[in-house]
Amino acid sequence: MLKYKSKEKMTMLGQAGEKVVSRFCREKGMEVSESIYTYDSQKDMTVNHLKAEVKTQMLFQIQDAFTVKDDQLFKCMNAEFL
Repeated sequence: MLKYKSKEKMTMLGQAGEKVVSRFCREKGMEVSESIYTYDSQKDMTVNHLKAEVKTQMLFQIQDAFTVKDDQLFKCMNAEFL
């Protein structure tokens, strides 16, 4: 059985989320261009030429909300598509 460190698990989860979003958008006829840099400070991809940021994490069921780490807040606040 493979064992991954927490950081590796978060990276893999994020990459899986980005694949799901890019496939969904393409199936809806949108133009998608993934960033070639894993840690792009501006965006994860563009969707119809808009900067897109994808966050893949567990939803807080009680609050119907999600959190964003401080180091990700700038990207989320400046994304045109979140």
